[in-house]
Amino acid sequence: MSLRKATIIGVTSIGIFFGGLLGLSACSTTQQSQSAYAISAAYTTAHGLVVQYTKGTFGTPDTRVENDLLTLDKNASDALVTVDTAERDGTGLGSTAVALATQAVTALADYLATHNIGKTTGENK
Repeated sequence: MSLRKATIIGVTSIGIFFGGLLGLSACSTTQQSQSAYAISAAYTTAHGLVVQYTKGTFGTPDTRVENDLLTLDKNASDALVTVDTAERDGTGLGSTAVALATQAVTALADYLATHNIGKTTGENK
């Protein structure tokens, strides 16, 4: 599978994850855990696009966009650390932590989509 095709699949996956996650933050602990895993997977995909952008995979990075991406990426990472720590320590995964992580990863994914980072118009490339 080519990098562009994998990227398209990744961007599509981010959208699918968020379609189902937003309503789960107020659900049971099991559902919150499932949401946390899904949001973490979505972050992994988005983070991969951030890394590719900053390395110039999609062309010469715009400094302003790069700085915005790095800030949004850090915010998402920090929010997920809070969720992961609660899961690991068994201190209880609060709906607020899941909601904040979801919002942070959504902001990152939305920024990527708004700036067409990782999107391609060609097929099978």
